[in-house]
Amino acid sequence: MTARQVNQVKWLLETISNAVESYENDTHGIYFDYDGTIGLLEQVKMLVTESARCPRPADLPEYLPWSENLYNGDEVFNPYVYDGSMSVEDYEKMRELMEDNEEIVPYLV
Repeated sequence: MTARQVNQVKWLLETISNAVESYENDTHGIYFDYDGTIGLLEQVKMLVTESARCPRPADLPEYLPWSENLYNGDEVFNPYVYDGSMSVEDYEKMRELMEDNEEIVPYLV
C-alpha cells in the first residue's frame, strides 16, 4: 500500500459521492445506472473486506508463524499459526497444552 494508492481510492470515492449528490440535486432529471453502480460498489466493498491484511508485528518473535489474514469470526481457528487474536503468552500456553496432551487439532481449509 502506498500513499498514492490510498489517495486514489479516496479520490474515486469522493468523485462518485459528488456525482451522485449532483445528480440528486439536479432539476433536469439527470440519472445513471443506479442498480449497476450499487452492484459494483457492493463488489468493491466485499473486495476491500476480504482482501484486508495485517502485516506481521515487528515485535513478534521470529519463531512464531504469522497469519496476515484478518479474523472475521467465520474461519476455523488454526492453532498452528499465530493470528494475534490472543497474547503471545496465551498462544504459547495453548500450544504447550496441546503438545502435552498430544492433541492433534485438524485444520480445515
